[in-house]
Amino acid sequence: MRETSARENSDAAEAAQKQKKMKAGLLGDIRSLVVKIAVIVGAVVLLFLFVFGTYTIHDESMAPAFKDGDIVVFYRLDKKYASKFPIMVNMNGELQVRRLIGRAGDIIDIRDGGLYLNGSRQQEPRINTDTIQFEGGVTFPYEVPADHIFVLSDDRSASTMDSRLYGAVPMENTSGNILLNIQRRGF
Repeated sequence: MRETSARENSDAAEAAQKQKKMKAGLLGDIRSLVVKIAVIVGAVVLLFLFVFGTYTIHDESMAPAFKDGDIVVFYRLDKKYASKFPIMVNMNGELQVRRLIGRAGDIIDIRDGGLYLNGSRQQEPRINTDTIQFEGGVTFPYEVPADHIFVLSDDRSASTMDSRLYGAVPMENTSGNILLNIQRRGF
C-alpha cells in the first residue's frame, strides 16, 4: 500500500508539474500575442502619421465626387500630382480636397463661363456649373508661379475657397494624392 501511495503521490506531482508548464506556456503565448498586436497597432499608427492621412469632408464644394461626411484617405509621400485629379491642400491652416488644374508656368483664364488652360478651353465632364471669377480674388489671366499649383473645387458656383480666391498653392502646402473615398451617405 505504501508503494501504491508513493506512486500516486509521484503521479500527482508529475500532473501538477505538467499543469504548471501548460499554464506557463499559455501565459507565454498570450504575452506573445499581445506583443504582436501592439507592434501591428504601432505600425498602423506610424503609417497614418507619416505615410497616409485621413480627412472627413465638411462641405459640398467637391460635389458630386466628394460629399459632406465622406472620408478620404490620402498618400503623403507622392508629390507628383496628375492634372485633373483630386489632391489634398492645406490652405490657411485648413485641409481641403481640390482638383489640380494647372502647374508652374501654366496660364489659367476664366471667361465666358469656362476654364481655359494655356489658351485652350477645358472640357470638364465632372463639372456641372459654370466656372466664374470671384470678386476680390486673383486677376485673370493668371500665370502659375514656380513651385506652385492652381486648384479648383468641382462645384464651382457653391465653392468659396479655391485658387480663384487665394491664388496658386505653394507645393509645400500640398498634403498628398487622394487614394480612397469612403462614401458615408445618409450618416
